[in-house]
Amino acid sequence: MVKNIRSYLFIILAFILFLADFSYAQQNPAGTIVAVRGDVVSLDNTGKKRPLSIKGNIFQNETIRTGSNSRAQILFRDNTIVNLGANTEMKIEQFHWDDTQKEGALKTRVEEGTFRILGGMITQNSPESFTTSTPVALIGIRGSMYSGKIENGKLTVVFLGGKGIYVTNEFGTVEITMPGYGTSVV
Repeated sequence: MVKNIRSYLFIILAFILFLADFSYAQQNPAGTIVAVRGDVVSLDNTGKKRPLSIKGNIFQNETIRTGSNSRAQILFRDNTIVNLGANTEMKIEQFHWDDTQKEGALKTRVEEGTFRILGGMITQNSPESFTTSTPVALIGIRGSMYSGKIENGKLTVVFLGGKGIYVTNEFGTVEITMPGYGTSVV
């Protein structure tokens, strides 16, 4: 009798775990990890960690965290490429891409670390819907590439090429359209 109860409990538990994994897998991935070195993990809204490896999917509302001496490169479905350096934390706050309508949004938040972003189709079709927020400023892009570093409450951003970027906070906005130029915000 006890053996049968244990078997039923095991089957029920396995079924519940299967449904949890199945529902997670059924989400539409925002992108894929295309390069990784070192310790790179994803955290969902509940704080559950999962290690990331090449070809691993990433999803909206996940936070990607790299360890020391670690790096990751993410290819989003709209062909945006995001590189994360060591000790970086980036949350994918919103991702949507409709390939048939050619519209979407990508909103990320970098709390700490280094990052480089090459805008994809969203920046070409809906540039106002593509932003990276940090604790000190918001970065907007116009079909461009930029890199940034947020460390100890200081943001440094460099425009690398394309149409331009803007950096804004409650004190004002700086537009940068010349490659190699940038700004710092404390």
